[in-house]
Amino acid sequence: MNRKIILAVFISSVISSCGGGGGGDDFTPKSFAGVWAGDMYTTSNTCSFITWSAGRVIHNVNQNGNRIVLDIPSGATTYEGTLDGADGFTVGQEVVNQPVGNGVSCRLTVAMRYTAADKDAALVDNVQRYECSSGSGKSSCGFKAYGELYRQK
Repeated sequence: MNRKIILAVFISSVISSCGGGGGGDDFTPKSFAGVWAGDMYTTSNTCSFITWSAGRVIHNVNQNGNRIVLDIPSGATTYEGTLDGADGFTVGQEVVNQPVGNGVSCRLTVAMRYTAADKDAALVDNVQRYECSSGSGKSSCGFKAYGELYRQK
């Protein structure tokens, strides 16, 4: 009889500890690490010094938990950020004195966002904001690009 009681208590404690309650802090982030490549296209450009309109891009994405580091090998640029829920992430960078030509430097703020990312494909937005000062005063402009990138295998 004691064995049945002990067994019933054990099974009851195992079932209750399995916790069907869900929603704890045990979220395991999706992995976005790898090399992503695809074509991006300019969707908006009010900056006269940016002439890029479309092209192939490559992003090296490294991930440690919720932290993302994205490197662009062609421009030797690194962006850092975090996951945005389960299907994407945002990385960014701010450069205080970004030279744009003719002796003009700007404060550049960049945000790059991967969304609707499934296992090997993601929609990517690149938003850049320039705030510039020169001898003729202050100005600002923006640049946006959009594309679909695929994780390379």
